[in-house]
Amino acid sequence: MSKYFSKTFFVGLNILISISVGLLIPKILGPDLYGQYTYITSFCIFIFQIILLSFNNAYIFYFTNESKDKGVVSTYYLCLISLILVIFSFLIVLIMAVSDAKQAIFPDIDEDVFILLGSIFGALSFIQLRTFDLFDAHKKIFLPELIRTSSRFIIILVALYYIFYEISLSLNAYYIISIVLLFLSILISIIFTRIKYSRVSKDDLKNFSKLFWSYSKPLLYVLIISATYTFLGKFLLQNQGGSIQQGYYNFAYTIATIPVMLISSLMMLFSNDMASQFKEGNLLKASNKMLGFISLGFMIQLFSVGIMFISINWMILNVVGIDFLPSINIVYILGIFSIFHVFGITATATFNSAGKNVLYAKWNIPLIVFSIITLVIFAYKIGFEAISLALFVTGLYILRSLTLFIKSTSLLKVNLQFLMMMIFLGMLASSLVFIFVNYLTIGIINKVMLFSFLYALIVATAYIFKENILLIILKQK
Repeated sequence: MSKYFSKTFFVGLNILISISVGLLIPKILGPDLYGQYTYITSFCIFIFQIILLSFNNAYIFYFTNESKDKGVVSTYYLCLISLILVIFSFLIVLIMAVSDAKQAIFPDIDEDVFILLGSIFGALSFIQLRTFDLFDAHKKIFLPELIRTSSRFIIILVALYYIFYEISLSLNAYYIISIVLLFLSILISIIFTRIKYSRVSKDDLKNFSKLFWSYSKPLLYVLIISATYTFLGKFLLQNQGGSIQQGYYNFAYTIATIPVMLISSLMMLFSNDMASQFKEGNLLKASNKMLGFISLGFMIQLFSVGIMFISINWMILNVVGIDFLPSINIVYILGIFSIFHVFGITATATFNSAGKNVLYAKWNIPLIVFSIITLVIFAYKIGFEAISLALFVTGLYILRSLTLFIKSTSLLKVNLQFLMMMIFLGMLASSLVFIFVNYLTIGIINKVMLFSFLYALIVATAYIFKENILLIILKQK
């Protein structure tokens, strides 16, 4: 329980920090440099996703296997991380050495040094994430999370210093500051967090290589296709719209998807509970767990997105700066994308908990392939700007998330039609409240307070009829 409390506490704290970073860094860099920074970061994430091959999940799986030596598993995982970093470094050197490849992959990037520093930043970010796999597995969360959160807080203080004294911050300087802080936070976390390691023999290397590969192979196509789709939109936007449009889109995407961080962190807790119910064959309890998660998910998402919609004009005009005014409509569109993440996350949790990963892949792969093909055709027939990419990504995600969610409910015992009706009634009620509040000519604080009050009334009304609604959805009435 203390592990979950620590994790949830730091997730909440990191959400607040993410909001601050998501507003302050764009203000300092401006749309053009912010677009270059986020595009290079997206490329690094894409490459690491492909090379990692879900081995991080394999590590957790075999670490928790009582028949495996935890020290050997952890040491092998460190060897894998080192190998992945070598492959990544080789790819970056190769791209930098071939001018045509560099121009094709990194269009509209002002300086080569941005790519170099961005790659170092991306590599350190990867190391930090993977070392947290080790810390989480060994249940040593508090100190590393405290160090990571502190380093991000320092970024906020640096940003405030530059803003307060009206000093311009170059992208090179921002990269260097971030790299130093990342390196120090990783080093301090490793020094002060004791992890058990053991010597790895040649036989261990061979055996675990086979085990990790056999674990990751079934979902290999899903991983590659999903990662490609996620990066492809930004790649096409960088080619056709340039860094400024990239800056508009990624600023809006960062702000709009912040609430998803909390939902994703809660998914693991519900997933574990659902998995135990599926193992016992108790579909009624598993269905009840799913309803608990999706109810909480939509309650958080609808409220968070509503507050974001109400305050985004004020945030841009008074915090980020008028340079990002074109991002306002993109935030509205991607806010809807953020809300529908509840369907996607719930579907993923349900398939995984039921042990139906192959069925999940069977439905997910064709939907993503369709999205990729449609994305490419749209880009080259019509062309992309930030707002058109946002519309396209949101529309395709709604189709994919709803399809997967509907298919996932076939594994449970629920009245799907009534469940969907209740969800969309909740969306409609929240939308009407937002439209009403946003129409009023009152201050931003009063709007937020009024929206919160009216939203609380909607939640309270739903809670009053909770038992009857659950009985109908669970086919008990």
